[in-house]
Amino acid sequence: MTFKQLRVVGKSLLAAVAAFAIIFSSITPASADGLTPFQQPTPTVTATPGTYDGDIDMKVDAGPGDPPGQTFVINLYSPDNTLVYTSASTLASGDVVTATGLQYNVDYSAIATVLAWDDPTAGISYLSADSAPATSQAAYTPPPPPSSDSTYLNWVDQSLGGFAVDTSYSDFVTADSDQSVTYSVTYGQLPDGISLDSTTGEVSGTPTTPGPYDFEITASSYPNSVSLSFNGSVEVLRGCEDYSNASFASNILLNPDGTPIGCDYQNQPTDLRPVDWENTFSQDFGVNDGQDVKYATRLGYACDDCSVGAGGVNGDPGAGGIPLGFNINFFGTTYSNVFVNSNGSIGFGNGSGIYNEPLNEVLNGSPGIAPFAVDLDNRDVSDPNEAWGPGTDRHADFFYWGRTLYDGKSAFVVTWMNSQVYENNAGPQDFNTFQIVIVDNGSGDADYILNYGSTQDFK
Repeated sequence: MTFKQLRVVGKSLLAAVAAFAIIFSSITPASADGLTPFQQPTPTVTATPGTYDGDIDMKVDAGPGDPPGQTFVINLYSPDNTLVYTSASTLASGDVVTATGLQYNVDYSAIATVLAWDDPTAGISYLSADSAPATSQAAYTPPPPPSSDSTYLNWVDQSLGGFAVDTSYSDFVTADSDQSVTYSVTYGQLPDGISLDSTTGEVSGTPTTPGPYDFEITASSYPNSVSLSFNGSVEVLRGCEDYSNASFASNILLNPDGTPIGCDYQNQPTDLRPVDWENTFSQDFGVNDGQDVKYATRLGYACDDCSVGAGGVNGDPGAGGIPLGFNINFFGTTYSNVFVNSNGSIGFGNGSGIYNEPLNEVLNGSPGIAPFAVDLDNRDVSDPNEAWGPGTDRHADFFYWGRTLYDGKSAFVVTWMNSQVYENNAGPQDFNTFQIVIVDNGSGDADYILNYGSTQDFK
């Protein structure tokens, strides 16, 4: 929600003097701390529909006898006593605040509280007091009836993807009619940080709070309406692991915060994202994957015998590989992109899911580099027992790709972080961490650096 606040001029000096006179006539004997308790008069609060749809305006007024300079707070509650809005705690008598983005046709209750405070100079401890509740519905302007009534109204897109904390979100519900269609939330409340576009049906924003949600969206085209119900939970996704203190990663080039290069998804160039990558990753490992363990989107993947290029996972080779960001002359041929293979290799001509065979077969006929071309399998990232975070055991991770600087030069980095060997993942020691760093020296010249953190002896 967003809020608007208007400050109104407070009491006059004459009113303040009169208030003090009432205060001192009501003082009770001093308490043990030397201050005399004074029960402040009950404030009043008014609540009315605001200027814009979804708004409620609330005004607080001090009770008779409140001292000058007293401060107030206003809270707004839904019918089930859920707190939906809290004002700043510095309101003065006469101030007006506005709660926005509220549901229509719902009776909200506003309560104003005069805040407690101590005045050691006067020897008085002022006690807080709550107002009686004031009830109001949010402002709502019904759409004008069309020039002619709609004859049909049907849902076209009636699904929404899952929500995750601190993860940008955009999806649509869409209805079709022969007249204009408007959308509104008619039950419950959207997750915090999410809003509904009443014209397009777009549901968008960035969720801020984890936990359950339950709401209904109604499409209206006079005189018809259809509704959809949505419920679930706003997820907390696994982020990037910090390996800066991991002994097995001491030789691995990482981001300054210790995370794998490529896990910093938002900081990486967008041309490194395979086609429709956010949707692909979310369906496989993110908020929509249906698994117990969910991950924030990254330039990384987990699979068995697969390859990733610009066309996606095992995608169309004609789409090309992932852009290096510079050209390299590799044994007389110039390349500008690369395919990242799950089984410990990269190819400059095409991808490969092959392993263990002679190098030309491992790369499926493509020029490339194979620092550890064995049958790797990192799909244990989907296992809820693979605990992440500080102090946890070593765990499966993704293979990553991304760009960085190496000694001030552009570099493309591929890292296989904690990949296990297929059907040989017996314990936490059975992990393989290694990487390729391609450093651009200009004019096609490049350095190829192989870094090994640890590799498994599986002979």
